[in-house]
Amino acid sequence: MWTNSSTIHACVLAVFCAVVPGGTYAQAASRAVAAQRPGAHATAPPREELRVPAVRWFTDRPRQYVLLEPFKYVPPQSREPIVVPAGFVTDFASIPTPLQGAFGPSVHDLPALVHDYLYWRQSCSRTQADGVFYAALDVVGVSTVRRMAIRVGLTVGGPTAYRENARERKERLPRVVPSQYLSIPVTTWAQYRKELRNRRVALDPLDAAPPPYCRG
Repeated sequence: MWTNSSTIHACVLAVFCAVVPGGTYAQAASRAVAAQRPGAHATAPPREELRVPAVRWFTDRPRQYVLLEPFKYVPPQSREPIVVPAGFVTDFASIPTPLQGAFGPSVHDLPALVHDYLYWRQSCSRTQADGVFYAALDVVGVSTVRRMAIRVGLTVGGPTAYRENARERKERLPRVVPSQYLSIPVTTWAQYRKELRNRRVALDPLDAAPPPYCRG
């Protein structure tokens, strides 16, 4: 939710990773193991390594990032993976604005990435997308106090953000940059997004039916 997610996810803990020249973050520095609490989910998948995908940024403030590779996340309530495609644009939401030019996303930002994508796709209801998000916060080890604070913020800001994504889809504003347009000039996402629409870049198609992770 690039217009509203900074408010929604502001309470997520930012654990920063190293930066390499040219706007692509070092993948090796962003590896972390997500340890789930024993018995937290009866159907939870086994412990797995979560890695922040390689990204490149636009010049917006707050910073907007485009994924250079897909990110796959298997929610504990479903064995069906959520695959955020390369080209998806997100703000990750939890990196303080003054530090966004020097630090990149961390494993603690992955729940916000997944949540952004589910709000954009609109295949899950808002309540279902929020449920996936809350479970992901638990998976990556966000504390109970922070999860409670995030839940309060999402209750307030979530409905507006979900509607805003629906409006942007209706206005044919793309959120997934096709591979042939990933050689991005120095520009803002707001400007580049309008350029993509002017070039009649198609939106990613909607799912025919809600995926299993929505119903989980």
